[in-house]
Amino acid sequence: MQALLYVSQETAPLEPDQLMALLRSARANNRRLGVTGLLAYRDGQFMQILEGEEAEIRRLFATIEADPRHDAVAVIWRSPIDERDFGAWPMAFRHPSDVQLARLPRFQEALEEGFTGAPLRRAPDLARGFLLTLRDVV
Repeated sequence: MQALLYVSQETAPLEPDQLMALLRSARANNRRLGVTGLLAYRDGQFMQILEGEEAEIRRLFATIEADPRHDAVAVIWRSPIDERDFGAWPMAFRHPSDVQLARLPRFQEALEEGFTGAPLRRAPDLARGFLLTLRDVV
């Protein structure tokens, strides 16, 4: 199995119903493919971790890279894994508020530039730790 964590910027603002439609589609696809993970969304930016068989992750990520709703797609971390950290969900979703993020001081400095900023891109363990924290706390 493999895990892949990436960030991207939306190309146009998504309305709440569009975001929920994207999430429903991702969950259905991921169930079919045996992929699990978590999608975080904030200020027009996405951070997502995907877990599953390497071939499925490779194909799914190629689809994401080609999706016209995503721009500045960048892989932050990719690694073989023995077990899933997000196995309970075909796609968990978090949209953390300022108040929720304020309760996570460990990540404040890295998040000043948002999900797609250089601090998180240079610190894959911190980005992964952020998603694990969102999984458990928010």
